[in-house]
Amino acid sequence: MNVIAYDPFVTDDALFEADGVKRAASVGELYEAADFLSLHIPATAQTRGSIGYELLMSMPKGATLVNTARKEVIDEAGVVRAMTEREDLKYITDIAPDAQAEMAGKFGKRFSPRPRRWVPRRPRPISTPDWLRRGRSSISSRRATPVSRSTGKFDSRRGGTRSAGRLSPRLLILYAMVRIKPFRGIRPPKEHAAEVASRPYDVLNSAEAKAEASERSLLHIIKPEIDFDPIADEHAEEVYDRAVENFRLWRERGWLQQDEEEHYYVYAQTMDGRTQYGLAMCCHFEDYRNGAIKKHELTRPDKEEDRMKHVRCQRANIEPVFFAYPDNAEIDALVEGVVKGAAPDYDFTAEDGFGHRLWVIRDRKVNDRITEIFKDIPALYVADGHHRTAAAARVGEECMLRNPNHRGDEEYCFFLAVTFPASQLRIIDYNRVVRDLNGMTPAGVRRGAADGFRGGEDRRRGVPPCPSA
Repeated sequence: MNVIAYDPFVTDDALFEADGVKRAASVGELYEAADFLSLHIPATAQTRGSIGYELLMSMPKGATLVNTARKEVIDEAGVVRAMTEREDLKYITDIAPDAQAEMAGKFGKRFSPRPRRWVPRRPRPISTPDWLRRGRSSISSRRATPVSRSTGKFDSRRGGTRSAGRLSPRLLILYAMVRIKPFRGIRPPKEHAAEVASRPYDVLNSAEAKAEASERSLLHIIKPEIDFDPIADEHAEEVYDRAVENFRLWRERGWLQQDEEEHYYVYAQTMDGRTQYGLAMCCHFEDYRNGAIKKHELTRPDKEEDRMKHVRCQRANIEPVFFAYPDNAEIDALVEGVVKGAAPDYDFTAEDGFGHRLWVIRDRKVNDRITEIFKDIPALYVADGHHRTAAAARVGEECMLRNPNHRGDEEYCFFLAVTFPASQLRIIDYNRVVRDLNGMTPAGVRRGAADGFRGGEDRRRGVPPCPSA
């Protein structure tokens, strides 16, 4: 199977060629070439209703349109017209169209709103190539940002010359930019910021959290099992109920207050003498589903479900996830302007010696510009928070499926993240201790590890190198 793709935000042809992907010069060229066309584009003022009659009529005989994006990008009347005139066309979508009954009645098996049941069993042809999968490792956030959030037509033939002759690929993939938005942060008053802020839920156990938590600490909300004596099972229903009650009490007592307007926030973290500056924002769950938010770890269903319960019952994202984005000079300049233009709203050093500062971006023009710039950012990369990201995406999908009038801009579509430019992050080691060799010799363990890992001598500790497999 050959693959052809069009991405206006990736300009290096070598990135396509490294994975054997042919780059199309325009969207129009793609439609003329692709037997299977998979859409991954957001619903914007430019894309709404852009996929319709003319584009479908230009597709090869027997072609299939697969919409994994938004139903708003489809001109449904145009699709119905094209499929009526051409009995060889097929349409698969995971978003139920408004004209679903009409399409099902007219086109039968040529139309399917449930692609997993419709697609014949064969090796999956769609995969994310390396040039969209590569990410960056980073430091782990040692203390959660003290901000939470309530969940409450482009011309597709422009951008290149049309091909004179038909290409031979079997699959087309359209990739989209990420979608972000500002939000009304729920955060502590300045005088309580240091006490409310806490380390992330997954970097300390329940006993450590109980010993560390002060009266106003966010740990009472993100690890509420510590409020029981003895410490309760963190998955017990009464623990989730306590989380809801504590979140309500923190707002009632004024320890957490919601901003009146939507903002982005600059968050600066200082550790070991170096500072990194990130933007707190809301990201869209569909970007995780379609691969615009890229992960580098597998997740455990039980941990996903635990975080999902917290989001469901709180109807809020209490902790942000930690993302990286490709460096952008204009974003750097905007962040620098905010930091140099005013004193931070928060400025404190935690007990572990790490410094934390936060600025609310109150200039509406700056907020709007950040939104516009990120429309040209091709991907975000999960640095820390894979389970929280997966949980947020699953909750968003649940809410979408329950809402027959889903548009894609509802509050449940978005989740809280702090994004840092990739160049400001650094890789640190993540260690595991082997306590029992299970009857193997140290050399045997190293040989076995070599089957799946690359190793070398750690000169700081004198650990011998892992032998080659």
